[in-house]
Amino acid sequence: MVLVLLLGVSCAYAEPSPILRLDDTSARIALLPYVDYSVEYDANSSASVNDLTKIDHSFYNQLKYSRNNKMSFGYTQNVHWFRWTIDPAYSKRAEWWLQISPTFLDSATLFVPQEDGTYEPVRVGDHWPLSKRSYQGRHFLVPINLASDKLLTYYLRVQTSSTMTLGLTLWRPEAYAATVTLEDTLYGVMFGLILATVLVSMISGIWLRQPFYFLISAYLLALALAHLSLNGYDQLWFYRDQPQWSDILIGFSSYAITALTPAICIAYLAPRHYYPRINAVFVIMIVLATLGALASLLGYPKPGWVAYLSVPMLFIMMGLLCVMWRIKPVRSLLLLLLFFPSFLMVMLQLARNYALLPMNFWTTHAWPIATMIQIPYTILLVMLHLRTQEKAFLSERQKTQLHRDMLSVIAHELRTPLAVTSSALANIELQTRATHPHLLPRFQRANLGLARLGSLIDRAVFQERSLEDGVILEPRNLVVQDLFNDVAELCHVDMPHQLIMQVAPDANVLYADEHWIGHALINLVDNAIKYSPHGGTILLTAKLSDDCVVISVIDSGIGVPTNETGKLFDKFYRAKNAQDNGKLNGIGVGLFVVKTVVDAHGGTIEYQPNPGGGSIFNLYFPANV
Repeated sequence: MVLVLLLGVSCAYAEPSPILRLDDTSARIALLPYVDYSVEYDANSSASVNDLTKIDHSFYNQLKYSRNNKMSFGYTQNVHWFRWTIDPAYSKRAEWWLQISPTFLDSATLFVPQEDGTYEPVRVGDHWPLSKRSYQGRHFLVPINLASDKLLTYYLRVQTSSTMTLGLTLWRPEAYAATVTLEDTLYGVMFGLILATVLVSMISGIWLRQPFYFLISAYLLALALAHLSLNGYDQLWFYRDQPQWSDILIGFSSYAITALTPAICIAYLAPRHYYPRINAVFVIMIVLATLGALASLLGYPKPGWVAYLSVPMLFIMMGLLCVMWRIKPVRSLLLLLLFFPSFLMVMLQLARNYALLPMNFWTTHAWPIATMIQIPYTILLVMLHLRTQEKAFLSERQKTQLHRDMLSVIAHELRTPLAVTSSALANIELQTRATHPHLLPRFQRANLGLARLGSLIDRAVFQERSLEDGVILEPRNLVVQDLFNDVAELCHVDMPHQLIMQVAPDANVLYADEHWIGHALINLVDNAIKYSPHGGTILLTAKLSDDCVVISVIDSGIGVPTNETGKLFDKFYRAKNAQDNGKLNGIGVGLFVVKTVVDAHGGTIEYQPNPGGGSIFNLYFPANV
């Protein structure tokens, strides 16, 4: 006999648990008050149900029993045996269903007594394929027939790699059907709310391109996956005959929630600007939890490890949110309210898993209830963040409109004296051409300066139009070399800068709007001059590549920091190295206008760093001649 004796220290003799006498007054009966249990500390023991039936009364001398309804033994791989006796004589109903819970038990074998005194094994558990179970539902359900006039003793063998908790309930079929329908309806509402919140958050993230909304969506999906796995829906819907995925998904979803929680804190609070060390702690937590999620996917779920990692991480995160209260009290409070229900429920369930609390309604269903409360709050949090973004957008829009109005007034006021000056200069040139021919070069330079000033005013107006009304094209076939010459004349590149133009023969024709494409190239060349304060060569080239005319503007200036290239073409964005240099004035509109013009032509623009220092802007246009 290989049975190792009992939980606890005492092995004293005790009376067996009372016999369950069925009657017709109850629709469901909790079996735990009528159950004896024992534990084999050798997980590879060969003990069988026959060993237990043979020892009869000595079973109680050797094995300790419990009537405290706790039935929670913590994380263990030991084999647990349970026994109870039913007297069916007081009931006229023969058919009952036995529910064995929770749904993440690896293996549970019920030994049903037969008329000849033998026992028929009925196996369930999430490591047993759904198609081989007596009842193909998300619960471990075994129909039993109590049509007998004698006492019936049942034995149950349970073994799991996760937490060893047990619930045993005897149901009337119609009562079970009604209860499980209600449960499925409530879970359906919960999953529907989660999906609706995910859609709202995803649309917000796509619209605003901010990681916070995507992280909220991922967090909710991981939460839904955890509820699916812990309640058996994953086996019912996803992998009916691949039971190894049950532990994998439970581990993965738990680690994913643990990783996404600090990630949301980073995205929402930006602690690196105030407490770099707190941010570093958050990052370490994310890395550790992500590694745990990957390990689960690779087949190393280790459910106990989830608790060892997630519990201290959740405590640390709550503490860090309290520290951030000093800097961002409102946002810190919102996140505390968001995560506290889950934090509390995880603590409650872990207390049950470690046998500190019994398995009852609150330790089993409190987390879904908390999630139902948490989802509307999450929608509120997303809406509040959207409102904040909307206010910032409206404020920026008002500033932009003020800038446009001021720009329009200045342009209008400058054009009048500019026209008067140009006309007066032309009259003076005509009157002095014969008598003072040596002044002709000076008149030419003056006219060029007036033309450049007029071009600057036009460019300012064009930028206003592009920001407000978009680009209206009048395309035609252009000679690229002539386009480059006009750009060089208007940009007026002087020492210490040098402009070199190169046009490949097969790329000398471009179908585009001369006005807008010239405006875009002037912006790029002007930027090359401005952001190369020490001078250098500016290369303006055109070549044919893959049925595209590629126009490149290359400089040897200050370049763009690698971590800022993604925002380079955003409206009103300026790279940090340009902002830090007070001599490099600008409002961050030029490159946005360039991209607008290129997009309107059906082309694309890309930035890449110049290996020798500086920037390279490549403009790709369809080669339609």
